[in-house]
Amino acid sequence: MPIIKKSFVNLVEESLHVPAHTHMQLYCLQMGSRGHLTVSLDGEGARADIQVAYLSDTQHANDFTCEVYHKASQTISHQNIVGGAAQAGQAHINSLIHIQEGVARCEGYQQHKGLLLSPDALISCVPELNIYAEDVICTHGSAIGALDKLALFYMCSRGLSEQEAKKMLLLGFFDIGFEKEALQQIEKWVESYV
Repeated sequence: MPIIKKSFVNLVEESLHVPAHTHMQLYCLQMGSRGHLTVSLDGEGARADIQVAYLSDTQHANDFTCEVYHKASQTISHQNIVGGAAQAGQAHINSLIHIQEGVARCEGYQQHKGLLLSPDALISCVPELNIYAEDVICTHGSAIGALDKLALFYMCSRGLSEQEAKKMLLLGFFDIGFEKEALQQIEKWVESYV
C-alpha cells in the first residue's frame, strides 16, 4: 500500500483526495490561524491518519475545521487533534466524519484533547458524525481540562521542579509524531508558558 505523507504549518485551506489502497499520513501544526482541511477517501481501501496540534494564546487564536468524507467501502480515517490555550487564548475546533449512503465496512475515529493553561483561556470542540450507511464503526470524543495536579505533584516529589514537570507533561501531550521542525516550534511555545 503506497503511503503519502504531508505536513503543514498553519494550514489555511486544503482539499486532499486519497485513491484506492493508499494510506495518507497528515501532520498539521496550527499556531494562531484559521484552517480548513477536507479529506476525501475516494477508493476502496483508502486510509487517512490525521494528526493536528494547535497552540493558542492571547495574540494567536485558532479556528480549525477537519472534514473527512468516506466515499468508498472499506475506508478508514483517524483524526487525532490535541491543543493548548494559554493566557486569554481561544481555539474553536470542528471535526466531521461523513459516511455516504451505499458504502460498507468503513471505520472513522475522531479524538480531541485540549489543555487550558490559564483560567482566561477558552477551547471549544464540536465533533460530528454523519453516517448514512450500515455496517460501519465510528467513534468520536472530546476532552478539555487543565494539567493533572496529581501528575505534577508526583513528578515534583521525584525531584523535578514544577516548571520542569509542567514542561515534560506538555511535551508528552503534544508528542503525536511531528517532525523535528514542528517539535521545535511546539517546545518554544511550551517554554513560553511554563
